[in-house]
Amino acid sequence: MTSKANAIGRASIHAAVFLVTLAGATAAQAQQAAPETIVADDKLDTVRFSVGFDLERHSNLFAIQNGPSDTMLRVPLSVFYDRDFGNQRLRLDATATPVKYFDNSRLDYVGYNAGGVWDIEFGRPAYGQLEGRLSRLRTPFDSSLTAVENLENRRFLRGLAGFRMTPSWSLFGAIDQSALDNSGTISRQNDYTFFAYETGLRYEPGNATDIDFFYRRTDGDYPNRQVLDSNGNVLPGGVDNNFKQDALLGRLTYKPTFDTSVTGTAGWTRRDYANVPERNFTGLTLGVLADWQWSGAVRMRLNLVRDIIPDTSLNASWVEIQRIAFDPQIRISGRTTLVPTLSWERRLYDGDPGFVISGNPARRDTLTRWGLEARYEFARNIYLNGYFWSLKRGSNYAVYEFTDNVLGLGVRSYF
Repeated sequence: MTSKANAIGRASIHAAVFLVTLAGATAAQAQQAAPETIVADDKLDTVRFSVGFDLERHSNLFAIQNGPSDTMLRVPLSVFYDRDFGNQRLRLDATATPVKYFDNSRLDYVGYNAGGVWDIEFGRPAYGQLEGRLSRLRTPFDSSLTAVENLENRRFLRGLAGFRMTPSWSLFGAIDQSALDNSGTISRQNDYTFFAYETGLRYEPGNATDIDFFYRRTDGDYPNRQVLDSNGNVLPGGVDNNFKQDALLGRLTYKPTFDTSVTGTAGWTRRDYANVPERNFTGLTLGVLADWQWSGAVRMRLNLVRDIIPDTSLNASWVEIQRIAFDPQIRISGRTTLVPTLSWERRLYDGDPGFVISGNPARRDTLTRWGLEARYEFARNIYLNGYFWSLKRGSNYAVYEFTDNVLGLGVRSYF
């Protein structure tokens, strides 16, 4: 695009899609992956490679009461591609991660995450964006009371087109599709395909700010009926989880420099089910991610989320997430950085048909996570890190309560 403000505007849809899935991703990350050691710079670098090594010890691998401990080894291999072609920008990335469990070798697998974004400028009035992503990840162990052997295969496609009526105002429309396929027989009740479209108005005043006002419609299709609830109980009959969701939303993206960014989406969301209407949801949904340089030595990062998502439990229903997380970066020397982490999350299982049908109180979980990571630049483009974090879950159903303490070491090399 032809200006800094418009270049930032190109990325606002991508950032907003990230916020929609942020709550589910962070919940999975707490059980499945170490904190990311180094994040690639937000600068153009045509081709870049990364090799990593993570050794991680869990005191309660399966996230159950008095669960067994285990050590896991990950070796992420990544490639990044980022380049401008005139008024277009293409960003591609791919990571393959073999995972080895020392005691539970039956769980060994190779995960991957690959995708890209293509920002397009059709002359001054028209612009567009294409995005796609494929990934595979083992289901987080805190999603079930057993060590479920299940791999989640996800697909995401999105297309957007906009037309500028003035230098600051434009109309846009977008369509996207996301799909989840599970490898485990029991987990196939959770397979879904979501198709969504949105249309709205964008304001780009030219001061590194984008503001969108839009309507979003989502059709959720679950091809397999739900037969188990989140307690593992057999439902009296298979439940059809197909739904319709409407939302009126506002979206803000503010990124004046590479060191400061605020991305937020908030609005009113309504979800309706054809069956068991007691599961319908109406209310405020929001996601805010703020990242800014507090001083020369301190970088702040704050995340707030309230959303309804299907990705935190092995049942084909929605879970309401209320989350606040804080993880600043504190540089204590030229090569050493400390990253304290503190988060609080509440999960409300009002969307699970098992509680509605049985009349039992809906499940309520509270997760707290705290820890500290130390990062050290050992040599040019070689980084070492060590970390400790603790995840504790409380629940109104005592069987779900657990504590998992994690100690890890890692290394990353970029070239």
